[in-house]
Amino acid sequence: AINAASGGTKQSLYYSGTVANADVQAAALSAAYNTMQSLYGAGSLYATPGTITYNSQTLQVAPNATQYAAITAAVAAVGTQLSALTASAAVTTGTALGAAAATAMIAGRATDGGTAAMLSTLTAPYVGPSTPGTYVTPSGRPPLEPTAGTVTPFVINQTQQNALVAKVPGPPAITSANYGLQVLTTACQGSSGALTANLIAACQAAGLKPQTAAQAKAALYWNDPGGTYQPPGHWLQIADSVSSSLSLLQHAQADALVGAAMSDAGAGAWAVKFADNRWRPITAIQDCTDNWSAYFTTCDAGWNSLIATPPHPDYIAGHLAFSGAAATVLDNIFGTDTVSFTVSSQAYCNGGSTTRDAAGNIIACTLNSITYTAGDPAHGCNNAGASDPINGVGSVLNPSGLIAPLNADFSVNTSYNNSPLICPIAETFSGFQDASSGDLGSTFSRVAGGIHTPQAVTDALDLGNQIGQTLSSQSDIPEPGTLVLLTVSLLALGVMRQRGGDRVFALIRR
Repeated sequence: AINAASGGTKQSLYYSGTVANADVQAAALSAAYNTMQSLYGAGSLYATPGTITYNSQTLQVAPNATQYAAITAAVAAVGTQLSALTASAAVTTGTALGAAAATAMIAGRATDGGTAAMLSTLTAPYVGPSTPGTYVTPSGRPPLEPTAGTVTPFVINQTQQNALVAKVPGPPAITSANYGLQVLTTACQGSSGALTANLIAACQAAGLKPQTAAQAKAALYWNDPGGTYQPPGHWLQIADSVSSSLSLLQHAQADALVGAAMSDAGAGAWAVKFADNRWRPITAIQDCTDNWSAYFTTCDAGWNSLIATPPHPDYIAGHLAFSGAAATVLDNIFGTDTVSFTVSSQAYCNGGSTTRDAAGNIIACTLNSITYTAGDPAHGCNNAGASDPINGVGSVLNPSGLIAPLNADFSVNTSYNNSPLICPIAETFSGFQDASSGDLGSTFSRVAGGIHTPQAVTDALDLGNQIGQTLSSQSDIPEPGTLVLLTVSLLALGVMRQRGGDRVFALIRR
C-alpha cells in the first residue's frame, strides 16, 4: 500500500501499480487495520475463547477474555489513528488503497497452509515415551504446528526452499561420541539448578562450565515465550529500532523483507524439525533407563533447563533460523553490519501460571504455590533491578542484575532467587550478526537456556543465513533489482504458547 501511494517504484506481491493522490499515511494505516481485523476481528479464529481436551488436559485454544481485550484494543488504536487524519480526498483515496492492498494480501495467502499448520497443533497425536532419540512432547502437550514446514514461502520459491532444506546435514547419531558431547554441553551449560556429582565430574573433565550471569541473562532475554513478541516479533522490533533514518517506504521495505525472511526460514526449520524428530536435550539428560549412549553415561533424572522447553523437536532450532534470516537481510538492507542498537525484551513467566491486569500486562507469576510479583523483595523479578521495571514498576531485588544459577564450580549460587517472573531486559549489540551469533546473541542463548544441543542451533543459523541471503539476492538491496515488497507493515510468523504446560495458544503465521 505504501509502495502504490509512493509512486510504485518497487515490485510488490499481490497488489501492484500506483494510485495517484493517495495519502500514504492513510494507505499504511488502512492496510494494517484491515489486515489485523481479518486476523483478530469478529469471525476470526481468535474471536471466541475456547478450550479442548487433549491427553486428559484442558488446553486453551484462543485468547482468554483479558488477552482478547488487549488484542482488540491494539487493533482499535490503529483504526483511531486512521480516523484522526484530517479529512481530504487524498485520505479517502489512501484509505481505499490500503483496504484494497489488505484484501489482496489476505486473498493471496488464503491457501498458503498457515491456518492449517496452526490447527495441526490441535489435532496432532500425543507423542509419548518411545525409542531413545525420538522426540517426546513435554508434559503431554501437543507438538507445535507439525505441518508448518509445508507453508508456502513468501519470497523464495518452493524449489529454492526445498533445496536449502535438503542441504541441512541432519543431527548426529545418538550413539556417536559427537552427540554424547553435545548433550553433555547442554547439561553443563544450560541447567537451572544443581547437578549430580557424577554429572559435575563429567562437565569438569570435559572442560565445560555453567553459563555465566551474562549468558543466563541473554538466554532469558532471547527466550521470547508465549505472551511476548515471539522470536519473529523480536527481530521486527530490532528492524524498527534501526530504521528511524529511513523513509516510510524504505522502512516498510525493511519490515516486509525481514518478516518475509523469517516466515520462509520458519517454514524451512519446521520442515527439518518434524522430519528428523530429534528429542530435546532434557529428555536425553533425564533418561536413566535406556543406556542410549556409551558416550553419555551421567544421566540426571532431576535435571531441568534454565528456560522452559517448548513443544517441538530439538533439531533444528527455530529461533536461530529466524535470527539468521533477519540478521542477513538487515545486513544487506543497510550495506553494513556495524549498526548498533539497544532493544528490550518483554516481561514473561518462565514457567508456572500468569496473572495479568485488565490491560493484559503481566503482573505476577505463580510457581509451586508461590506468587512472584515485581517489587516484592522476597519473591520478585528474576532479573530485577532499578533499570529493569515490569510495567513501569521497579524492583529492589537483585539490583545489580541477573545472578547466575550456578557458580563456576557448579555449586548452587544461593543468591539466585529462582523466580519465574522475568522482567524486561535491555541488551545492546554492535551489529546484527552480534545479535544473532555473538557471545550474547541468540545462538548460544538456546544452549545456555538448556533447550537445544549445539549443532541444532548452528545448523539452524546456517539455514536462516542462506534463506536470508537468497531472499536478498532477489530484491533490490543494496542495488536496484527485483524487490518484493509485502503490502502489510506488520508481517510476522507468530506462535504464542504458555510454557507452564496448561494451555496452548497459537497465532496464525502471516
